[in-house]
Amino acid sequence: QGLATLTPAPSPIHAPAQLGSPHVGSPHSPHVGGGAQSPAGTGVALSPGASTADDMTRAGPGFELLDRLLAPLVARIYALWPNHGDASSNGFEAPHVVTQRGEVAGMLMSVIVQMLGQGVRSVFVSPRNRALLFGTLLEGIGEVLSLHGAPSAQRAALNAYTRLLLSYMAKDVLRARKDARAIGLSGVTATDVPDPELQQALAQLGMGVIIPRTLGALLHDAFNPKDPACIQICSAAGEMLIMLRRRLVGCELTPRSIDQGFMEHLNTAWAQAAELEAASGGSKLAQVSEECAGRLTEALRKDSCLVTPSGPQTHASIGAASKALRAIAQELHE
Repeated sequence: QGLATLTPAPSPIHAPAQLGSPHVGSPHSPHVGGGAQSPAGTGVALSPGASTADDMTRAGPGFELLDRLLAPLVARIYALWPNHGDASSNGFEAPHVVTQRGEVAGMLMSVIVQMLGQGVRSVFVSPRNRALLFGTLLEGIGEVLSLHGAPSAQRAALNAYTRLLLSYMAKDVLRARKDARAIGLSGVTATDVPDPELQQALAQLGMGVIIPRTLGALLHDAFNPKDPACIQICSAAGEMLIMLRRRLVGCELTPRSIDQGFMEHLNTAWAQAAELEAASGGSKLAQVSEECAGRLTEALRKDSCLVTPSGPQTHASIGAASKALRAIAQELHE
């Protein structure tokens, strides 16, 4: 078991050498579903979908301005990243460096959250910015989750990923729109053209990186289950799990049956995180009680039984998953 392509020691967040390159390399996490996948390292040519081109025409100068400013804005945020290796006398990185990195990472995640919240999804997948999304931004989300000691940034990364899911994983338009509106997003429109490549990238990122690193965040010594900022990570993670399962099913990337579909992915991600922990001498994840883990399974199972979940039902599902994750985190730190 396990996701072989998840690196055991995530690299620090970094800006690629060239922003906005004309090709996108294939995602480096495992393939989910049955669609075609680009050969590693070869990349695929970029071409906007019809809805993206239409949105660009309708939006006029405002869209063009955002389209041109996104890459320079992201580059400017990365320029603030503290690369110096200040260390305290005991050899650990100085606390102020961790704090600074958390603040910069939070800025980067806020760009994604705020723009998607304003309904300007087309900016990220335009010909100018699509490579930026597939490279710097998607990779950055996973890397921010590894910023232990910066819980606000980790929560922001989970929020950014969830909003990407709800903005682009939308083969079933009406259901996807309901999922998005349940947490305050405008959602997709009937004219949007599904983007299978981006759907695959988001699915692979979620199962191969986001879930294992979220478990790693809950497990890390820097996580304090009594700290409100850390508790918010559990809340964001609960929302992410509920929406990821729904969107994988909606895009036909996993079976509707939770036991034959999402739970298999989740168990694989859990096993991978446990293996990484074991490699560093730990065993807490492997020893989480069946009762505690079962609460998360039950929350996901109940949500999978909802045929057309309403807003209140969605919030109830998210709350149940978040509560289960808090219980797991508390058990990990007893």
